[in-house]
Amino acid sequence: MKEVKLQQPRRTALDNYLEVLGVLKERIKEVEKTLQEKAEITEEAKWLMSIVGIGFHNVLLILSEIGEIERFSKPKSFVCYAGLAPKVEQSGDYTRYGHINKHSNGFLRWALIQSTRAAVHSSTPNRFQRIYHKIKARRGEEVAIVATARHMAESVYWVLTKKEYHKEEKKAIRASSFS
Repeated sequence: MKEVKLQQPRRTALDNYLEVLGVLKERIKEVEKTLQEKAEITEEAKWLMSIVGIGFHNVLLILSEIGEIERFSKPKSFVCYAGLAPKVEQSGDYTRYGHINKHSNGFLRWALIQSTRAAVHSSTPNRFQRIYHKIKARRGEEVAIVATARHMAESVYWVLTKKEYHKEEKKAIRASSFS
């Protein structure tokens, strides 16, 4: 951007913006360093960071919003708490699935959706990409992200419940590497 030829007023404005951007980047690095020094890196955090797409900041947010994973008896309960389960209307043989329930933990839902976006755009083939592309072809991008975030929430539940690192399914990697 510094080599782009512009008229003088625009050149001055762009240089000022670039200088501000540089200062902000430095400040962000300082804050991240402080966060990493002050934040306790627990075993749970390490387990969750083994899930593709979940980074340091989202791990801290997810763990702070979950509390104790043992309070959820099954993955479906955790998915509902995160606000990633669709509303269901049933009457007799009729079943209709609606939009997600937004009367839930918005911070947790946001962290899982952002982590899902990172996972599906990752250069490393993973199961979340396979799920995302399959749903996106039928329902569109936004529905696919939220539906894939539900799968990520289930992975978070199982990683924390089993107290172990995330294991990527070999067949999911093979299937997505050929797409």
